[in-house]
Amino acid sequence: MNWNFNVSIISTIVVIFILMLFYRNREEDEGYLGLKLVGYYILGTFNLKIGILIPIGFMIWLLLFHPKTNRTIKRYSAIFGLLMMLIGYWIH
Repeated sequence: MNWNFNVSIISTIVVIFILMLFYRNREEDEGYLGLKLVGYYILGTFNLKIGILIPIGFMIWLLLFHPKTNRTIKRYSAIFGLLMMLIGYWIH
């Protein structure tokens, strides 16, 4: 096993654990909330690299997504995606 494989496994476990914590701290019941949190996380990780790193997915989330229910954990999920994207960029 190489180092990158171990980091990949550990980071995946951390992401799943954090998203499960977000889900447990939901404010109200909502259909498919787990999938929505994964979607917000993935949206937060989208980026565009043209000389500099541009967090395009997070910018789209800021401009277009205004959820009515469970706002806090959805925001945390998108911010967590942005944070993981920045950590991944810093490691590589």
